[in-house]
Amino acid sequence: MSKPALSTIIFDLDGTLLDSEPTYHLADQAFLAAHGLVMPAAFWESVPGMGSRNFLTMLQSKHGLVGNIDQLLSEKNEIFRSMASQTMRFFPETVRFLEEAKAAGLKTAIASGSSPEIIRNSLLWAGLSVDCVDMMASADEVPAGKPAPDVFLETCRRLGQHPRNCLVVEDSRAGVLAAKAAGIICVALPGQPLSNADVIYNQAEILYQHGMASFTSQSLWKLLDVFFDRLVIAEENAVP
Repeated sequence: MSKPALSTIIFDLDGTLLDSEPTYHLADQAFLAAHGLVMPAAFWESVPGMGSRNFLTMLQSKHGLVGNIDQLLSEKNEIFRSMASQTMRFFPETVRFLEEAKAAGLKTAIASGSSPEIIRNSLLWAGLSVDCVDMMASADEVPAGKPAPDVFLETCRRLGQHPRNCLVVEDSRAGVLAAKAAGIICVALPGQPLSNADVIYNQAEILYQHGMASFTSQSLWKLLDVFFDRLVIAEENAVP
């Protein structure tokens, strides 16, 4: 039995390709402060990967945020834009993995909770081209953001690829859950090193327990070889 045909690499954007989560955190704190809301540290643990619209909807339903969602989103994005345009950086090793995947003939995509405009601008602010991937999908373009699988399934649909032939690279728990719900192999790069077993991150087929600090493109290619070899053996053993 041959190895499964990997055709597509799907990248999350914030916290995976771009070192943008700290800026998002500061911008979101400033946005909430402008609306009289101050959240405890525990609140922020579930925010990465949620997507801006999900974030605002949750604040309205659970924390009393008032206003039109589109207007609030515009305000939130403007605060982020004012901070990120001068500070945005990319993660060299995940960008290297992206470039090597393209060179190997694989399709590449970004599937993000950010708006299409913020996705494009963030890439440019970080010094990357908007053409660095074959396509980009935003949670704004699908019924539900992560942890729902919609944005990943839409990415597969647009590229004409079956989820089983794709790989997701993610940093957030919401992203891992979305990948698993979509039936896509997931590589998890937690934003913070994990000191204990994590019931969500452990669902990823490949988990870098120390996050970006331990990630290299070379190591991931090697781990993928091992993973697919084991998958073939498991499937062969399952055949009666």
